[in-house]
Amino acid sequence: MMRPNGIFVSLLLAAVTLAQDSVKPPLPPRPPGPAGPAGAAPFQPARLEKPADPAKVRATYELEGATVQITEGAYFDALSMLQKMEGRSGSPVTDGRVYEHMLAYAEASALGLAVTDEEFAATDPMKRNPALAEQLRKRWEQEGITEDVYARYQKETATVQRAKDLFANSMRVKSTDVFDGYAKDHYTYKLDYVVFPASDHTTVLANASDDDLRKFWDDDRTVQNMMRVPMSISAEFIWLDPTAPGSKVAEGTRKPSYDETLAYYNRNKDRLNALIPPQRRPELYPTDKADPSKLVTPFSILRETIEKEMMMSGAVREALADAGAPGADMKAVAEKRGLQYHRVDRVDRPGFATAGGNRYGVQAFSALFNLNPGMMLPDVSVEGRVQWIARLVEKDQARLPEFAEVKGKLGPIYVENTSMKMATQRANDVRKALDEEVARAAKPEIDALLAAADAEADREAKERNITEPKEVEVIRTRARTLRNAAIADIQRKHMSKSFDAVVAAKGLKLETSEPFGFEPPRTEREVSNTPKSRQDFIKSAYQVRDLREPGQVTAPMVDPQGKTIYIARLVERLEPNYADMTDSELVYFRTIAERTAHYQSNYRWYYYEISKRRNLVIAGAQGK
Repeated sequence: MMRPNGIFVSLLLAAVTLAQDSVKPPLPPRPPGPAGPAGAAPFQPARLEKPADPAKVRATYELEGATVQITEGAYFDALSMLQKMEGRSGSPVTDGRVYEHMLAYAEASALGLAVTDEEFAATDPMKRNPALAEQLRKRWEQEGITEDVYARYQKETATVQRAKDLFANSMRVKSTDVFDGYAKDHYTYKLDYVVFPASDHTTVLANASDDDLRKFWDDDRTVQNMMRVPMSISAEFIWLDPTAPGSKVAEGTRKPSYDETLAYYNRNKDRLNALIPPQRRPELYPTDKADPSKLVTPFSILRETIEKEMMMSGAVREALADAGAPGADMKAVAEKRGLQYHRVDRVDRPGFATAGGNRYGVQAFSALFNLNPGMMLPDVSVEGRVQWIARLVEKDQARLPEFAEVKGKLGPIYVENTSMKMATQRANDVRKALDEEVARAAKPEIDALLAAADAEADREAKERNITEPKEVEVIRTRARTLRNAAIADIQRKHMSKSFDAVVAAKGLKLETSEPFGFEPPRTEREVSNTPKSRQDFIKSAYQVRDLREPGQVTAPMVDPQGKTIYIARLVERLEPNYADMTDSELVYFRTIAERTAHYQSNYRWYYYEISKRRNLVIAGAQGK
């Protein structure tokens, strides 16, 4: 279907414009941009040094058919103003920013947009807020900013802003811009393609020799990292959690007094209050008038738990002393003191957490690994309501296993990885042969085109009386560059025929897809050696979206899920049925087009663009 046009679309877009004008999409961030065409590193921080010769010409630019000079004095005045008004500690004003401001102000003034003294006086923000003005003047005294510097900066930046607004408001989003955005997501494609399945090579690789596996193991760093033995520990723990089932107080342990218990609660109030059972928390907030004798406090609810914790905490300290004795049995010590015993054997960091080590905190594994076997952590550790002590039994450093240890696991990995590499190499060879065939077939036409470009460059150099070889080469390079689009057309013309020739010469089978629309990649899809599975991948290959003209061929496309490489040629690309575009899609793509238009309008005032447009030449930047 042809793109819609006419009164209906115009009215619909106009309605959308009115709805959207009050909400302008934000502009993209300011790009740093490369150095200007004739600038010598203009984005370096500018040095604020008063020039010895203010009349010396620093740079020139073109405006309204005349060459305008920027003297050292004018540059210094602009830099001083911008440094005072925009400079920040650690972010000084750059050369590029100074030239950008000077060129933009000159261009805006030439358009008759300069802010007059009367206009500035009527809009001066200082006059609208006297309190703020007084604060600013005090700061100005410290930074050497005068009223004249402030007024000049405000008038010049307002003048530049007028010009920016003029161009921004003149930008119009055409219906074709909206439809172009919609079409990118809704084209219908038809492709010819060849496949290079990794499975073509698996039979050959299945009976790999030990030498093949050893070389694979020695060379493939990814596989080595995958099979690297992580550091691990074996350790014993004695721990208590007074609220955990099975926690008990050893016989003969003295029960603390009321005062001792209350003092302990006050010292650990925040931690202990978190132990109040959820089912008892409503008792702390009675909704009806209650008998004073039945009122409860956090301490009264927790008192038994606190007493138990205090008695068991003493037991942990005693256990630490017992376990520190030579040849002490940690499990026997735990039973003697009525505490819990726990051991982990040869666990890495993730395994430590899943083996119960998470109760000891995230630093427990590292703390133990830093010990020598047989050593204990020097003190009782506390993590939440858990108190614990530990001893390192043994530890193993991370290491790369020997080939003999992993040989039995390498076979399937070797087949999978190597078959994909072989399939990829085969696809790359085909693409290389295709490029060589295109270069051979297109060479006569391209040579004739370049010869014409060289002849044109030579005529230009002769007319301009240019004999310096380097300058002549610059003219030739420009003339050749102007032919790049024509060269691309010639290559594309030969690409389709060359593709058929290379496919036939390589004995490959050419498959043709059904017409399809692009779909985002799916994390889960059916992967099999079938045309449907292959088309599912083709539909989601981003390289396909870059195909614009029939005959274009993609670079090799890798399907890691399907273990297959593809090279595809565009047969046709059909525009979508624009009648299917919903109102919300129309608003969305118009917003994108507006954002792009506003960005383009704003970008023309950035240093890189305005320096090219005004042909800025910085003295000495080109070796002059």
